[in-house]
Amino acid sequence: MKRRLIVCSDGTWQDLAKNYPTNVVKMAQAIQPLDSFNNHHIHQIVYYDEGLGTKQIDTGHSLIDTLIKIGGGALGLGIDHKIQDAYRFLCLNYEPDDEIYLFGFSRGAYTVRCLAGLIYNSGLLYRQFIRKIPKAYEFYREKQNPDNAPSGTNAIAFREKYGQQVPIKALCCWDTVASLGIPDLIHSLKLDEKFNQRYRFYDPKVNPTIEKAFHAVAIDEIRKVFDVTRMEATKDDQVTQVWFPGGHGCKDIPFPTI
Repeated sequence: MKRRLIVCSDGTWQDLAKNYPTNVVKMAQAIQPLDSFNNHHIHQIVYYDEGLGTKQIDTGHSLIDTLIKIGGGALGLGIDHKIQDAYRFLCLNYEPDDEIYLFGFSRGAYTVRCLAGLIYNSGLLYRQFIRKIPKAYEFYREKQNPDNAPSGTNAIAFREKYGQQVPIKALCCWDTVASLGIPDLIHSLKLDEKFNQRYRFYDPKVNPTIEKAFHAVAIDEIRKVFDVTRMEATKDDQVTQVWFPGGHGCKDIPFPTI
């Protein structure tokens, strides 16, 4: 029986406990375990991932805990684990004919777009090869090497031996934010250059395995930290990108947020 595997990745510092739930939370809560529309009876399995900077840290030193939490949210630290955790969920649960849906907001949108890139590059591993996730991620990180790119000899051989190339039914994002690492606020100091080098491998492109992609973008957002990463199609009729009135999200903004 066909199922839907649904990944919901939230924005920075966002989780299920917040008083003002994000659209990702609302989506995760709204999805029923069984879709009986037109008597199809499709089982739906939801994976919700709270945003960067929400993980509870207890080093025994409150100041260090706070700095780690701020670093996760402000600098995007931990996105590698977020991508691989969602990938692991799909590897462990996917069966032939299942449909994959990816939802994300802000950096969570960037996370699921990178997840789609990882699947395209390295395939979706069979369960018995779950230990190969670090290697699959390594190919994704090092795809600047032509042999490791999706059409490269290494990536093709890896997919054929350990996994499969699977389609993504829909990629649905609100305001994709790609800012990772230290912001380049003082250009002359170059404080960000070396630290940010590790983040330059991410690939959020809308790749050919994605059947449909939808992107809701805040047209009134002017803060540089929330610069949007737009979607560009790789085939006809693939991307629907719409600008809505409002900002990225802040309780002090007088107009709607998406």
